[in-house]
Amino acid sequence: QEKKEKEVEAKREFILKSNFPEGITLIKSILIPHKEHVTYLAAGKYAVKAKSSDYKKANSEIQKILQDIEKKAKEKKLDFEAKEK
Repeated sequence: QEKKEKEVEAKREFILKSNFPEGITLIKSILIPHKEHVTYLAAGKYAVKAKSSDYKKANSEIQKILQDIEKKAKEKKLDFEAKEK
């Protein structure tokens, strides 16, 4: 009998805001490359999720995505804050 691996999901919330008139366009340009992992929660609040058979791998994927978003947000002078678990 083959043991089926359970898939686990890791999730972190983050805030991404802009005070620029073209802010929504800037935010979209940062989030579109990660659209399969990022969901909109409320004004300026988002969640990033990743699934894997290994929680550490899923968490590592989230860290990479958040680092990329943070780097691009700083380049565009947007407000970024990752929430702790």
